[in-house]
Amino acid sequence: MVAVFISTLSLILPVLYKLFWSKILNNKETSKGYGIVIITLLLISYIYKNYSNLDYFILGLFLLTFIYWLDDLFHLKIIYRVIVVFIASFFILKFLNFNYSYFFILFAICFTLTNFINFMDGEDLNLSTMIFFFLLYLLVNNHLYNFINSEYLNIFILMLIGFTIYNFFPKNIYFGDAGCFGLAIFLTIMLSYAFENDFFNFIILILPLFYLLLDCAYVILIRLHRREKLLSRNYLHLYQLLKKKYKSKIYLFLYPIYLLILTLLMNLVFLKYL
Repeated sequence: MVAVFISTLSLILPVLYKLFWSKILNNKETSKGYGIVIITLLLISYIYKNYSNLDYFILGLFLLTFIYWLDDLFHLKIIYRVIVVFIASFFILKFLNFNYSYFFILFAICFTLTNFINFMDGEDLNLSTMIFFFLLYLLVNNHLYNFINSEYLNIFILMLIGFTIYNFFPKNIYFGDAGCFGLAIFLTIMLSYAFENDFFNFIILILPLFYLLLDCAYVILIRLHRREKLLSRNYLHLYQLLKKKYKSKIYLFLYPIYLLILTLLMNLVFLKYL
């Protein structure tokens, strides 16, 4: 019953967000930043489940995500985005109760993931498909590490259904910088916690991101070699090259296939050493 309600809500909220973007904000651009809606619902579910032991650092991270949403609306200068990531790294540090010596490592992880995830948002459905299958990967492999609450993963997946449907149509609605930033915070916390507590868990979590990290690192090296401005738009990522060559959405199969192979290999290794 709850799953049906969330799925239905996921179909309604993008429409309401588009109306809010175009009518209330009077913005003529394609609706961006819908990821903030999903992050908000995850926060509400977290507060509902943990109301007696609410961590205010989570609220701080949400507030920073909202500030980052202003970039979708006003196209903030990079220095302001860096400052927001800088502050978020401090909140993550306190949330995980880490030593201050970890601060710049957390900042580097969060800043890199925020931008690398954003780089994947260059073609319709590419980012939403990657997020959907990454969350599905976490859900399927939860028995290997078992420290992520499956309920939140289910909510995240269900909330993506409506967005993915609307994102299928060109220039309709985008996950946006705020969504990428919120997801980067989520991943930074997961990776840092796993690295500190169980390196096996860290390996399980970092392997799905290799696809993204290698692709983005390759593009950055190419652009540096060409002496291009890294902040300017480019079409050198693998999914963009495939879209250009085949004039289709064949690029959507890349990440799911990678995760499927990865899942099979990891479970074989896990069973072997069990």
